[in-house]
Amino acid sequence: MSNDSIEIAGFKSVARLRLEQLKPFGVFAGPNGSGKSNLMDALAFVSAVIELGAVKAIRKFRGFAQIHCYKLRKNNARTFEFDIQATMNAQKLSYSLKVHDMDTRPQLEERLIVDGVIVLSRKKSQASTLYKKDGTQSTIDSLPSDVSALMFTKGEVPLHDYLTNIQVFRFDPLGAKEPDGSSADATLLDSHGHNVATMLAMLEKNEEFQSQVVDWMTLLVPGMEQIHTAPERLRMWSVISSPFGRQSWDALLGANRAVWPCHISDL
Repeated sequence: MSNDSIEIAGFKSVARLRLEQLKPFGVFAGPNGSGKSNLMDALAFVSAVIELGAVKAIRKFRGFAQIHCYKLRKNNARTFEFDIQATMNAQKLSYSLKVHDMDTRPQLEERLIVDGVIVLSRKKSQASTLYKKDGTQSTIDSLPSDVSALMFTKGEVPLHDYLTNIQVFRFDPLGAKEPDGSSADATLLDSHGHNVATMLAMLEKNEEFQSQVVDWMTLLVPGMEQIHTAPERLRMWSVISSPFGRQSWDALLGANRAVWPCHISDL
């Protein structure tokens, strides 16, 4: 799949932003307060709206006062907009979403076009209309005004699953470096990285994954030769350790200190 463009408007400090020619992996760099986190939160907000409905999504993000764009005025400040142009399963998709009246009674407006053909249409305060391949159409009258109708297109396009799978991770430097307890979840990475040692303990059994981790970590810590987890004997916690080559270790900490492996948290 590929994302041709993403446009967001009316979220925190983002008045309007359009990203084009997106790659599978991207890096957003900028000073503190430039809006990097708000962009990620906007994508997570889209995911929450589609999965939970606008009312619950706004509550999840701590209310209208915390998510509206302070740069906009009047009705524009009460409306959130999202648009994505993408190719999935060889299908050209165009999806737009608007959340109106976020401060009172949120109402959605949606439109999905697949290969130039309208599949879903919904205007503010109106019912959603689904257009089938055979030319027929159906209206969904019972759907609440704040709940997305994109779920009804899951059998035709994968966009619903894609958008509801957006996750934002913010590693807590203090919490992530602490050893994990024996009861830590090893199936899903914590959004703040508090179970990263337990996750690595499970994933490091895969040699390909182990190689990828080392490749990325060496960009951050030159000279790292490998990374692995180990249980602490007394408390049965998982800790992350990393051996360094002699030359790299001496360069980092001085030739008189030759103690390795070390815990990453010590660096």
